[in-house]
Amino acid sequence: MSETRHRVIPSGWGAFLLIRDGDGTIRTGWAGFGSERSEVGRPDPRLLPDLAARLRAYFEGSPVRFEDVPIAAGTPFQRSCWRAARSIPRGRSHTYAELAAAAGSPRAFRAAGQAMRRNPQPIITPCHRIVGSAGGLGGFAGATAGDSEAIRTKRRLLALEGAPAV
Repeated sequence: MSETRHRVIPSGWGAFLLIRDGDGTIRTGWAGFGSERSEVGRPDPRLLPDLAARLRAYFEGSPVRFEDVPIAAGTPFQRSCWRAARSIPRGRSHTYAELAAAAGSPRAFRAAGQAMRRNPQPIITPCHRIVGSAGGLGGFAGATAGDSEAIRTKRRLLALEGAPAV
């Protein structure tokens, strides 16, 4: 088993981390949204070059596919939600209720929201494409306040993808 390593990907909205755990699991996230570099192992600027290039291209506005990246470990329902989120096309969004239905549990929209909150692979599993049924953005990276940096980032990601304004 090797050590956990990370690579910083420029996102335009802060340091985005690409992380490979000692067991080979791939995680992602913004350094300022709960992922501190000291918790993600040693820096490795050559980590996962193909995936790093695709993430850079994504942040530059290019359509990128991530279906080859294995879905992270989670409960069966979380993994169903994460698979369903990956099926949402770029430039589109679904509500938490639509996500729950796509994951096989139409009434579990709150649980679907919690699955998105615990998503260990933002961008790769596009939790930012899930929005509230009442027309709001919902949460992002555990934040729900509309003026938070996390929610502003969610809004920017949707705009980057050409999704209708929420």
